[in-house]
Amino acid sequence: MASNIPIFVTNLKGTDHRKEHMIKQMKSLDLEFEFIDCIDGRQWTDEKVKSLVSERLYSIRNNNKGWLTNGAIAATKTHLELIFKRMIDEDINYALCMEDDVLLPANFKTSIYHIFDILETNKVEGVVLLHYHIAKDKTIQIKGNELLISDDQPNLIYRVMSLQALGSGACYIISKNTAEKIYNDQKPIKRIGDWWHDHQKEGALENLYLTHPLTVKAGVFESILGYTDMGIKSKIAAVLKKTKLGRYIIYRMRKSSSGKVEIID
Repeated sequence: MASNIPIFVTNLKGTDHRKEHMIKQMKSLDLEFEFIDCIDGRQWTDEKVKSLVSERLYSIRNNNKGWLTNGAIAATKTHLELIFKRMIDEDINYALCMEDDVLLPANFKTSIYHIFDILETNKVEGVVLLHYHIAKDKTIQIKGNELLISDDQPNLIYRVMSLQALGSGACYIISKNTAEKIYNDQKPIKRIGDWWHDHQKEGALENLYLTHPLTVKAGVFESILGYTDMGIKSKIAAVLKKTKLGRYIIYRMRKSSSGKVEIID
């Protein structure tokens, strides 16, 4: 069985409630982990952003500031500079990266040990998503070796065949070689970290896998990336997220309105 699994949890300074949320979960699961202090982009000027990203991404940002925020760019830089580069420098073959608002199941430790065993045994290169979003009314195709990763919850690892409608960097495992490819390709930053389709399109990501069904849930807390889409749905969600029941309602709504997964031979 895999041992000493490197687990990195990103956390923005000053969000102690999110930190306590993760400490409590990881302690109950008897898992060692390390907090990564997020790079804070909330006070970045336009000139600062321009110096960090490609001309194309800067143009996209200027036309879509409601969702392509400084926070999203800073989160991308956090993963690149504080996790991927560390994997390269310290020769870490695989790492589990998590945001601090994930909800972990009781069998999470067993699941990730199975996943790491599979990756190490088969020398798998790429990214494995333990959480993901599928755009509404979209269908992604997955093809699997049907590798069992948990005796009491049969999550399976599948290769993603169509990435266009797939996203999320809330919880994923990445190999060192893939981290290095993405790190070297993101100078300057050309795309947001969880734009997996674009990473693949540019040759920085060869293989993308996912566990199906989802291994973890996410979105326990309101996003701190600075999204400003405050339409009626966003306003309702902001209110609901203030309570545990409200967060559960949002999770069920998202699940019912998400896209579909099609397993192919």
